[in-house]
Amino acid sequence: ECGAQIVKTGRDVLEEALLLRQQGKSTEALDRLKRALEMEPSNADALFTFGSLTEETGDDETALSYYNRALEVNSNHAATLVAKGSILRDLGDVDGAFSLFDAAIASDNSFAVAYNAKGYLFQKQGSLEQALKCYDKAQQIDPEFDLPWFNMGVCYALMNDNEKAEGMFERALLIEANNADAWFYRANALANLE
Repeated sequence: ECGAQIVKTGRDVLEEALLLRQQGKSTEALDRLKRALEMEPSNADALFTFGSLTEETGDDETALSYYNRALEVNSNHAATLVAKGSILRDLGDVDGAFSLFDAAIASDNSFAVAYNAKGYLFQKQGSLEQALKCYDKAQQIDPEFDLPWFNMGVCYALMNDNEKAEGMFERALLIEANNADAWFYRANALANLE
């Protein structure tokens, strides 16, 4: 009998890493990602995922370096543009963040996460009407994405439109019932309606 050996590609190892990440096994996922990158150093998806996992541990500097490497490989990698933009936003680089969110939207105008991220930046800047437009676009693209609904609720609450806010929080909870913030904000909106 011949024992055929299955040869894995970098893509196969990346898929294993993504599965491990979904299972909450971050350390094992990082190990697989390192292996995937040894096999394919120019794999933008692996570079993005490695950056994303390191960002989750609070290591923004390492995350940025992997995001930058991913963008060197593929300057239009929408998820990487949004992830890097979110770090820049948190570091106070508003213009850099807007630029990256716009680039992500230009790269993939059906990427709801990019519109949500841009809306959140507008919201942080106090431009609630602009934020609502971005959130509305995100929820039109992906009605099952809970964050735009939640963020729209926050905007309406800030605008003292508690009826609309409550409806947005309710919609977010229909999608993601474990969103503790949505439960809290919804309760506040309902209390303010009385």
